[in-house]
Amino acid sequence: MPVETIRELYEYNRWANDRVMNVAVGLSDEQLDRPFDMGSGSLRKTLRHIYGAERFWYERVKGPEYGAFPRSRDVSTASALFDAACRLATARTTWLDSLDASDLDSPATYTLDNGVTHTDRLGDILLHVCNHDTHHRAQALNMLRQMGAVVPEIDYIEWIREIAEKSETV
Repeated sequence: MPVETIRELYEYNRWANDRVMNVAVGLSDEQLDRPFDMGSGSLRKTLRHIYGAERFWYERVKGPEYGAFPRSRDVSTASALFDAACRLATARTTWLDSLDASDLDSPATYTLDNGVTHTDRLGDILLHVCNHDTHHRAQALNMLRQMGAVVPEIDYIEWIREIAEKSETV
Protein backbone atom coordinates (compact mmCIF):
# COMPACT_ATOMS: atom_id res chain seq x y z
CA MET A 1 0.00 0.00 0.00
CA PRO A 2 1.41 3.41 -0.87
CA VAL A 3 2.36 5.56 2.10
CA GLU A 4 0.26 8.34 0.56
CA THR A 5 -2.83 6.17 1.10
CA ILE A 6 -1.97 5.75 4.78
CA ARG A 7 -1.57 9.52 5.10
CA GLU A 8 -4.92 10.08 3.38
CA LEU A 9 -6.65 7.59 5.67
CA TYR A 10 -5.29 9.41 8.71
CA GLU A 11 -6.36 12.79 7.35
CA TYR A 12 -9.86 11.43 6.86
CA ASN A 13 -9.78 9.74 10.25
CA ARG A 14 -8.86 13.00 11.93
CA TRP A 15 -11.60 14.88 10.09
CA ALA A 16 -14.23 12.30 11.10
CA ASN A 17 -13.05 12.13 14.72
CA ASP A 18 -13.02 15.93 14.92
CA ARG A 19 -16.61 16.10 13.70
CA VAL A 20 -17.76 13.67 16.39
CA MET A 21 -15.75 15.47 19.07
CA ASN A 22 -17.22 18.82 18.03
CA VAL A 23 -20.65 17.46 18.91
CA ALA A 24 -19.44 15.86 22.15
CA VAL A 25 -17.93 19.13 23.38
CA GLY A 26 -21.41 20.67 23.39
CA LEU A 27 -22.99 17.92 25.48
CA SER A 28 -23.62 17.90 29.21
CA ASP A 29 -21.80 15.57 31.58
CA GLU A 30 -25.06 13.68 32.00
CA GLN A 31 -25.24 13.07 28.26
CA LEU A 32 -21.57 12.13 27.99
CA ASP A 33 -21.95 9.62 30.83
CA ARG A 34 -25.33 8.18 29.83
CA PRO A 35 -24.97 4.39 29.92
CA PHE A 36 -25.20 2.41 26.68
CA ASP A 37 -24.92 -1.30 25.98
CA MET A 38 -22.30 -0.71 23.31
CA GLY A 39 -18.84 0.67 22.93
CA SER A 40 -17.14 1.28 26.23
CA GLY A 41 -20.47 1.91 27.98
CA SER A 42 -20.89 5.67 27.50
CA LEU A 43 -20.01 8.29 24.93
CA ARG A 44 -17.27 9.75 27.15
CA LYS A 45 -15.71 6.33 27.72
CA THR A 46 -15.93 5.47 24.02
CA LEU A 47 -14.26 8.72 22.96
CA ARG A 48 -11.58 8.17 25.60
CA HIS A 49 -11.08 4.67 24.23
CA ILE A 50 -10.59 5.99 20.70
CA TYR A 51 -8.05 8.54 21.88
CA GLY A 52 -6.39 6.10 24.26
CA ALA A 53 -5.92 3.49 21.55
CA GLU A 54 -4.44 6.07 19.18
CA ARG A 55 -2.04 7.21 21.88
CA PHE A 56 -1.20 3.63 22.87
CA TRP A 57 -0.34 2.57 19.32
CA TYR A 58 1.56 5.77 18.60
CA GLU A 59 3.77 5.09 21.60
CA ARG A 60 4.22 1.49 20.51
CA VAL A 61 5.54 2.44 17.11
CA LYS A 62 7.37 5.61 18.13
CA GLY A 63 8.66 4.53 21.53
CA PRO A 64 7.96 5.53 25.14
CA GLU A 65 9.77 8.85 24.73
CA TYR A 66 6.71 9.98 22.76
CA GLY A 67 4.42 9.65 25.78
CA ALA A 68 3.99 13.40 26.14
CA PHE A 69 0.25 13.14 25.61
CA PRO A 70 -2.08 12.63 28.56
CA ARG A 71 -3.43 9.17 29.23
CA SER A 72 -7.11 8.88 28.38
CA ARG A 73 -8.04 8.10 32.00
CA ASP A 74 -6.49 11.44 33.03
CA VAL A 75 -8.67 13.50 30.67
CA SER A 76 -12.03 14.32 32.20
CA THR A 77 -13.75 16.87 29.96
CA ALA A 78 -14.71 16.50 26.32
CA SER A 79 -12.87 19.70 25.41
CA ALA A 80 -9.66 18.50 27.11
CA LEU A 81 -9.99 15.16 25.31
CA PHE A 82 -10.52 16.95 22.00
CA ASP A 83 -7.44 19.10 22.64
CA ALA A 84 -5.30 16.07 23.50
CA ALA A 85 -6.55 14.21 20.42
CA CYS A 86 -5.75 17.20 18.18
CA ARG A 87 -2.22 17.48 19.59
CA LEU A 88 -1.64 13.76 19.10
CA ALA A 89 -3.01 13.88 15.54
CA THR A 90 -0.72 16.80 14.68
CA ALA A 91 2.34 14.97 16.01
CA ARG A 92 1.33 11.79 14.19
CA THR A 93 0.81 13.67 10.93
CA THR A 94 4.31 15.11 11.16
CA TRP A 95 5.67 11.62 11.74
CA LEU A 96 3.59 10.07 8.92
CA ASP A 97 4.90 12.76 6.56
CA SER A 98 8.44 11.54 7.29
CA LEU A 99 7.71 7.93 6.26
CA ASP A 100 8.38 6.35 2.90
CA ALA A 101 6.98 3.16 1.37
CA SER A 102 9.72 0.95 2.79
CA ASP A 103 8.89 2.09 6.33
CA LEU A 104 5.45 0.49 6.06
CA ASP A 105 7.07 -2.93 5.67
CA SER A 106 9.38 -2.46 8.63
CA PRO A 107 8.76 -4.56 11.74
CA ALA A 108 7.43 -3.00 14.92
CA THR A 109 8.03 -5.07 18.04
CA TYR A 110 6.22 -4.37 21.30
CA THR A 111 5.40 -6.15 24.53
CA LEU A 112 1.92 -6.24 26.02
CA ASP A 113 1.21 -5.73 29.72
CA ASN A 114 0.88 -9.51 30.08
CA GLY A 115 4.47 -9.95 28.86
CA VAL A 116 3.60 -11.29 25.42
CA THR A 117 5.77 -9.81 22.67
CA HIS A 118 4.49 -9.26 19.13
CA THR A 119 6.12 -8.11 15.93
CA ASP A 120 3.87 -6.67 13.23
CA ARG A 121 4.43 -4.71 10.04
CA LEU A 122 4.17 -0.97 10.69
CA GLY A 123 1.71 -0.62 7.80
CA ASP A 124 -0.59 -3.23 9.36
CA ILE A 125 -0.54 -1.42 12.70
CA LEU A 126 -1.36 1.90 11.03
CA LEU A 127 -4.29 0.34 9.17
CA HIS A 128 -5.48 -1.31 12.38
CA VAL A 129 -5.67 2.04 14.20
CA CYS A 130 -7.79 3.64 11.47
CA ASN A 131 -10.08 0.60 11.35
CA HIS A 132 -10.36 0.59 15.15
CA ASP A 133 -11.37 4.27 15.15
CA THR A 134 -14.00 3.64 12.47
CA HIS A 135 -15.57 0.85 14.52
CA HIS A 136 -15.81 2.87 17.72
CA ARG A 137 -16.76 6.09 15.94
CA ALA A 138 -19.82 4.23 14.60
CA GLN A 139 -20.73 3.33 18.18
CA ALA A 140 -20.32 6.97 19.21
CA LEU A 141 -22.61 8.08 16.38
CA ASN A 142 -25.21 5.56 17.46
CA MET A 143 -25.04 6.92 21.02
CA LEU A 144 -25.47 10.46 19.71
CA ARG A 145 -28.50 9.38 17.65
CA GLN A 146 -30.09 7.74 20.68
CA MET A 147 -29.57 10.96 22.66
CA GLY A 148 -31.27 12.97 19.94
CA ALA A 149 -28.11 14.95 19.20
CA VAL A 150 -27.28 16.25 15.76
CA VAL A 151 -25.19 13.53 14.14
CA PRO A 152 -22.44 14.78 11.86
CA GLU A 153 -21.93 13.40 8.38
CA ILE A 154 -18.64 11.51 8.45
CA ASP A 155 -18.66 9.42 5.28
CA TYR A 156 -15.34 9.31 3.48
CA ILE A 157 -16.97 10.55 0.27
CA GLU A 158 -18.25 13.63 2.14
CA TRP A 159 -14.70 14.38 3.25
CA ILE A 160 -13.51 14.07 -0.37
CA ARG A 161 -16.28 16.42 -1.52
CA GLU A 162 -15.40 18.91 1.21
CA ILE A 163 -11.76 18.91 0.10
CA ALA A 164 -12.82 19.43 -3.53
CA GLU A 165 -15.10 22.33 -2.56
CA LYS A 166 -12.31 23.98 -0.57
CA SER A 167 -9.85 23.64 -3.44
CA GLU A 168 -12.37 25.22 -5.84
CA THR A 169 -12.70 28.30 -3.64
CA VAL A 170 -8.95 28.88 -3.31
